[in-house]
Amino acid sequence: MILNAPLITPENADFYCGPVNARAVNFDGQVRMLSFRPPAAPYGECRGTVGAERLMELIPRSEWDGIIEQKDREKSWLIDNVASVKVKDQSSLRYCHTYGTVSTMEIALVMAGYPYEDLSAESVGGPVTNWRNQGADPLDDLEQAEKFGACLASYMDRPNSLNPRLWKPGWEHDAMGRRVLEAYDLRIPGKEFDAVVTCALLNIPVGLGYAWWGHFIHGGFQVRRNKNGVYEILERNSWGASYGEDGYFWLAEGRGRGQGTPDWSFAVRVVIPQERNLS
Repeated sequence: MILNAPLITPENADFYCGPVNARAVNFDGQVRMLSFRPPAAPYGECRGTVGAERLMELIPRSEWDGIIEQKDREKSWLIDNVASVKVKDQSSLRYCHTYGTVSTMEIALVMAGYPYEDLSAESVGGPVTNWRNQGADPLDDLEQAEKFGACLASYMDRPNSLNPRLWKPGWEHDAMGRRVLEAYDLRIPGKEFDAVVTCALLNIPVGLGYAWWGHFIHGGFQVRRNKNGVYEILERNSWGASYGEDGYFWLAEGRGRGQGTPDWSFAVRVVIPQERNLS
């Protein structure tokens, strides 16, 4: 359980997120790259996703507090179930778009009862960027993950490698065994925060993009209400365990710098390794 994850606010956002419009920030002595390209398609038209309200009903705000109290009591949040899923570190790669996407896949698999596997974000983001170190639309990564999947990180020659010629043979076949089968576009106009909270209350992992940060992360691990009545969501970065508390931090509802209402988000609902026998 995360006990002391920091709350990112407009006042401390420079420390946790870097200066405005920065393409890289120096955190804990490491350069952490940002930059992703926002989806161009309007809500409901993104390839590889279905508009969320067509497949699930948003939980009314009037029910949030009761569900939060129950999940706190039962310790049944996503964060309570994914201790085995390690925090990823994109290091100096501008691959937040794919690290956030692949992390949601890992979590979805664990929540479906499969053993945790460390997946290669590079096996998804590499083909999307033609193996260049650059930002991309996370929905391109999602489409890649739907068609071709993600391989085990152990196939790579080293962490953060973008040279698949040095990887172990068979990585592409291995990746085909872990594909996204169902994903929801959560950008419901005027209900973006409500959609993410609904997923958090249902233990569905989400990927979230923020224009003010130029960054794509993953979250929906827990929800709480602060003393001012504002809802906050526990999220996780891909900058290693030294960020926040073991990679985790809180963002409160609201738009703009240091605030947690996403500009782009999707939920990875089902990932099933169809072509492998895990029994």
